[in-house]
Amino acid sequence: MKPNTHPETGIAFGVIAGDKIDDDIVEQLLYGKHATNITYEAAREIYLSNKQFDAAQAGEEFNEQRAIDKFVDTYAGEEDNIEGTYQDVKYHSTWFGGALHFYIYESPFVRAFKPCSPCAPGAGDLNEPDPEGVIAYDIPDTWRIG
Repeated sequence: MKPNTHPETGIAFGVIAGDKIDDDIVEQLLYGKHATNITYEAAREIYLSNKQFDAAQAGEEFNEQRAIDKFVDTYAGEEDNIEGTYQDVKYHSTWFGGALHFYIYESPFVRAFKPCSPCAPGAGDLNEPDPEGVIAYDIPDTWRIG
């Protein structure tokens, strides 16, 4: 299967820079109630697993709440990856060269765009409409700046 395409529909994922999306929408995508910080969740699970192992090795009782509190106090995520569904658009954040971008995995909006650079082979560049380009999932026009 072609990379960066939906496994069932064969439609290309769309990719768009975060600075091309309205700030209020970006805030919803990153911090709204529907958003899941998958980097944080994975780090939390690893931390708890390690602390539980350490307690077992030391013959101590594992206090999960204390471990969670310590993790929350010390976690300093940078360039975390967030995923969710907002206004029927399924997305995943990522970082290219320190710049926030969003993959659009599913959406009621589909249009033709220029193919992305080698950073996202097979995906459509949502900043570059092209009637001869790849068909890709898109975001609502109301999300775009300008």
